[in-house]
Amino acid sequence: MSKLARKDFHSTLLPDVADFDCGDAEGAWCVEVSEWIRDPDGALLSMARRKTKVWLYCLPDGRLVGYGSLGTSKWEWPEFGSPLSTLFHIPFFGVAQHFRGKPDGEGEVRYSRQIMEDLIAEARAWPAGRLVTPVVTLYVDERNESAMKFYRKCGFRDFREKRLPSDTTPGKFNLGMVLPL
Repeated sequence: MSKLARKDFHSTLLPDVADFDCGDAEGAWCVEVSEWIRDPDGALLSMARRKTKVWLYCLPDGRLVGYGSLGTSKWEWPEFGSPLSTLFHIPFFGVAQHFRGKPDGEGEVRYSRQIMEDLIAEARAWPAGRLVTPVVTLYVDERNESAMKFYRKCGFRDFREKRLPSDTTPGKFNLGMVLPL
């Protein structure tokens, strides 16, 4: 089995992610996911301002397969109109284009699944004493059908649509998805 190694992301690893590429065949979101980890004003800024944790996932030979991030966010939970609760949030998650669908052997756990399972395990192991509701959230571009299918297979369910303030794409909404822990 091809098990990924995880390492904490920090500024000295920016050269390691300089060529990270999720591709762009599926939509602009792939470019955004690629840029977030490469840009010092993306992942590193989120780590500093929002206390987001970011990890790189590599093969034993050191090749970068992808990355994942986990932090917290305020959402109206458990439904619209509820008071804001602090929930776990996955701001960005990416797998390099040439590692998508890999490994593809029988009995192999795909890299995307390994990364997501690790992020969920991190949320479950979050230090006690933090006032965080045991729910993991994320946003996904509603036009990214393959990502929505993947997240649903991981146990996430649709929660709400929201236009993010940073997004000015006409007709585009981000679907909020939740996974109770």
